[in-house]
Amino acid sequence: METVLCALLVCASVCVAAGQDPDSYDRSDLSEFRLCGHNKESGSIYIRPSKAAILTFGNPPGSKQPPPGRSIHECVISITTRENFSLSAVVEEMSIAATHNKKTHGWECDGDYLKISTVGTSLFSKLLNIIPGDFFRSKKTDKLCGMRKGKPRFSEVGSNADVFSTIANNMEVMFHQSDSKSSPVDNYFRIVITSFKYVKNAGDACQGMYHCRGSENYCIGKEYVCDTHYNCAGPRGGGDESRCEVPGFTNKIFSTTTTIITSLASIVGAAFLLGCIITLGKKMRSQSSSQSRSVTPRAGRLSEMSDPPLQRQHTLPPYEAVVMADADPSWKSSNPESPGTGELPPKYESLFPDGPPIPTDHTPTAPSIGNNQQEQSPHTASSPGGES
Repeated sequence: METVLCALLVCASVCVAAGQDPDSYDRSDLSEFRLCGHNKESGSIYIRPSKAAILTFGNPPGSKQPPPGRSIHECVISITTRENFSLSAVVEEMSIAATHNKKTHGWECDGDYLKISTVGTSLFSKLLNIIPGDFFRSKKTDKLCGMRKGKPRFSEVGSNADVFSTIANNMEVMFHQSDSKSSPVDNYFRIVITSFKYVKNAGDACQGMYHCRGSENYCIGKEYVCDTHYNCAGPRGGGDESRCEVPGFTNKIFSTTTTIITSLASIVGAAFLLGCIITLGKKMRSQSSSQSRSVTPRAGRLSEMSDPPLQRQHTLPPYEAVVMADADPSWKSSNPESPGTGELPPKYESLFPDGPPIPTDHTPTAPSIGNNQQEQSPHTASSPGGES
């Protein structure tokens, strides 16, 4: 029983942990050694089909951690996924030094910026990619800087763009910081990059995946629905998180996978709790029974003690047979009357009117003191005469 309870405890812990944190993202930081750490200028990330990754740099606003500074001047990250899959990016949060233009309501970068581009799928675009720079890229954003926070606008145009998507299986993220050291810098950004399946027609099946509906048709993994991160990144996108809010109250609604895991964890936890209660009850019952044994006798012994004594299986001999068994034949014929029921036994004289019975040869009798004296007295009396 204890082994089963331990197994249930382990299973409950794993299931509850899985249900509480269904994080399916590959997380990477730009300052890691495998990317652009230690003065490196490039790195690469591979995203599995229908999976997602989060790319970050720096510390979010309000963090007490020291700023990363300008150790990274320019870093280019190449992101790829499997053939026949596409990539999208959502700038969920960003704080890069810039000046806000009140007339255009856009941002003017002060030397630090972020750019996202793609080579494309055509052979001509891939040949042009040999030329350094992003001038011949098939698709690219403007220099992105300033502030981004909250729900994205799902715009790919201008300096306020916060999403980027391509049907190609490649994407490039470039982060640039100026060499100016006149003031400390605390740049930060967080980008969610998703590998999705592109379908040409809305009627095409997503084969068990979530169908993002917008200007384009995307299919993403169901585990990314209602997980507080936007993965449907096309224009007018964001459908994976749009139905996860109740007016006046923001609440995270679990995806189907998370709901199943949470339900299983609840069942296992309830079973474990029930097992603990049963085990505790058995222990308490055994302790109480052991205490009762030490004070009171067992049920078997109690029944034996309470049973009445066994009755004799034979009857006693009659009164005459006991009294007359060793009597002399001379007085057996007297046949004294036996006392009736409830009467006192007869007196000695009535039983033996002729005196005490004479013992027979086979009946041992005690020597009489008077006879011994009579037998010894002549001998004793003649001894002086003999001597004389």
